[in-house]
Amino acid sequence: MATKKFSAVERSLRAKLGLTTPKVKLRKTKAINAIGQVKYTGPGMGKEFYLTDAWQSLRYSVLMENAKAHGGKAQCEVCGSRNELQGDHVKPRYLFPALELVKSNIKILCKQCNQAKGAS
Repeated sequence: MATKKFSAVERSLRAKLGLTTPKVKLRKTKAINAIGQVKYTGPGMGKEFYLTDAWQSLRYSVLMENAKAHGGKAQCEVCGSRNELQGDHVKPRYLFPALELVKSNIKILCKQCNQAKGAS
């Protein structure tokens, strides 16, 4: 779907005349990877996700459960570190977008373990 892009001068003139600028319609695109999993790309799949209230709430909930299981202090589920803890998606968001806010798909890892997991 193509929409006309206006130059800065055109946008300024349209604003003075009270004309509305057409809204760009964003659409997620779907592709199938080599092993048949659906991979989504497009708006909403970037780092902005981690700033949403839904993610922050889920992450906090998983951290609290982890802390309860480990004597009141959350720790990495791989190495036991308590530094730089992160919520990690077991099944990656870009392959399984429907699981991005599913509690059972989140585990607590330290930054080092999370980065090492991504490298393997």
